[in-house]
Amino acid sequence: MFGRNKMTHDGTATVLKCDAVIGRGKAGGRGFKFSATPSTRWDLVLDVSPDGAPPFRAETSQRFAQYYGPNTGVTLRVRCNPEQQTVEVELSGDARFIPRLARRAKAEVDKEEREHLLQAPPGT
Repeated sequence: MFGRNKMTHDGTATVLKCDAVIGRGKAGGRGFKFSATPSTRWDLVLDVSPDGAPPFRAETSQRFAQYYGPNTGVTLRVRCNPEQQTVEVELSGDARFIPRLARRAKAEVDKEEREHLLQAPPGT
């Protein structure tokens, strides 16, 4: 209990395999949870590279907003414990996985593309 699963290092992880878990999951689960942003649980296999420690491979589960889950090959920020070989994904501030931030980033890209097209000469 006391510090047993404490995450001791920051680092990055590359997604090797990601599977969306649809439905209730484990037997006896509470079923669907209603929220403003529906989410889906993903089971992930990660190559973890902790800062100041040797890399390792680990498995974890993480909830992502619906339609904003990870893809194979994506790099994620993580907190981990290399001794226990446990990992937790850090999503805070990552615009790829937070719908509000993703929509805002897409709007900026669309605006820049529109401006670029308007500044280009006709026929290009």
